[in-house]
Amino acid sequence: MNVEDLPVDHYKIYKNLVDYRYVNENELFKRFQHKLIVERHKPNDASSIELKRKYVSKIYHLRHENVVAYCYADEFFREATDLIRVDKPFNKQIREKQGKQNKRGIPQGTPLSATLANIYMLDFDAKIYEEASKPYKNVYYQRYSDDLILICNQEDEKYFYDLIREEVEYKAHLEIQESKTHVYRYELDHNNALVGGIFKDGVVHTNKQLEYLGFVFEGDKVKVKASGFSKFYRNMKRSFRRGIHFAKQAHIPSNSLFERRLYKRFTHLGSKRRLKWIADCSSPTGYKRTTFYDWGNFISYLNKANAVIKEINQGDNIVKQYRKVWKKFHMLKKQAYKEIATRKP
Repeated sequence: MNVEDLPVDHYKIYKNLVDYRYVNENELFKRFQHKLIVERHKPNDASSIELKRKYVSKIYHLRHENVVAYCYADEFFREATDLIRVDKPFNKQIREKQGKQNKRGIPQGTPLSATLANIYMLDFDAKIYEEASKPYKNVYYQRYSDDLILICNQEDEKYFYDLIREEVEYKAHLEIQESKTHVYRYELDHNNALVGGIFKDGVVHTNKQLEYLGFVFEGDKVKVKASGFSKFYRNMKRSFRRGIHFAKQAHIPSNSLFERRLYKRFTHLGSKRRLKWIADCSSPTGYKRTTFYDWGNFISYLNKANAVIKEINQGDNIVKQYRKVWKKFHMLKKQAYKEIATRKP
């Protein structure tokens, strides 16, 4: 920015990120749960919405009740400033005496976090890239935030392993997570197939393959990590259980699981980017176009990944990974309706 000091507004943002304050969400909910701000359609006009105040008994009902805010800004500063928490003290020596970790860095998720991280790692990137670009080396280097990968010939393995450790620990003063730092080896076998796995204790273990940024490399194929599917299926089961819970309530006359939302979130039927339409009795078609979009779901991500990696895999291997989703979805749906039918008052 070519200035000696940051502008006042920039500095205030920076200061609040470094010495940040926070509010516990549960405390905020309890303070304003009797008058949360919800979104509702206007009477006899499904095309228009308005904001109302409403009491909500449980915090996990927020989405179901279309809660859009706990309160307005002026209400918070008038009624809830006592909820603001600060991780004191700031002094390093006092924190050490109290057994607290030293305050350093800024919270993840802000634009400034990624920007400062990349600025901090510029010298590291330059050094590694300089070594990797030497004409007698055959090296590929890439870093995404704190996750990096370096591919080299086996004779250069120890050199680059030690170089990265030196640059990270002794020059950048960052910690390396041993549990996430591995060496993998791959080579062509007698059938000219690339095989290998993690290299540990002088042995290549083929049961553990290279993982990077949510993908796993198996020598001849690149696939999405199994843990990604596990999380997807857990969320699917949780959503069905939630649907069962509401469908069994005595005050809800229907046994519906609100299937449309489930299909949209967990099947290929909701994977396409679509313009949203809302009901409008004044329209000849009964619907009115909006400026909002459905952005897809996990299967959208899998389809995009498959399109990029299809040439490497020589086929739709990632698409094949989710071919059982439809069957599992309907199995859960069948079990859900069976449970609702047996337990409905």
